[in-house]
Amino acid sequence: MRNLTSEPELHFRRMTSGDRREAHELLLDLLAGDEHYADSREAYAGDKADRAGTEAALGAALTLFLDRPDYGFVWMSFEEERAVGCALVAYAISPALGEIVANLDGVVVAPGQRRRGIGTQMIEALGEHLRAAGIARLDVSVNMRNGAAREFCIALGFLPTYEERYALIL
Repeated sequence: MRNLTSEPELHFRRMTSGDRREAHELLLDLLAGDEHYADSREAYAGDKADRAGTEAALGAALTLFLDRPDYGFVWMSFEEERAVGCALVAYAISPALGEIVANLDGVVVAPGQRRRGIGTQMIEALGEHLRAAGIARLDVSVNMRNGAAREFCIALGFLPTYEERYALIL
């Protein structure tokens, strides 16, 4: 639940090359340190599941986001000039809608900044940004053991799909 009396003043935008270091630090904290991501690390990363592999893969992903904005982008949240959150957004085509949708992945708020409404504001601003760009739906996957993430998504209006997600490294 948001604490509206201390909700921070934030601004949001897509990651630029100047933001890359801060985005890398925030996302590495999630990918290398989050217990829920660790549950699925091998399924998602295969032989890149160790810390060195995670750092290299994240660096390559951030390069792709910068070089190929048609694939997606990194949405960032700033308090004053300091990055306090980010989320990965990748595009897909929905056969159910016949339109472009966005997949939300890697949502993270900086340690010490959590439970201040930053994540909520970040996703709400992202939704506005995507609607204005003509994106029809925002999808998110949540670890089945991460009750806090499920509650966060439901509070934002996401509906459960009652599906499990699987990954196959190619």
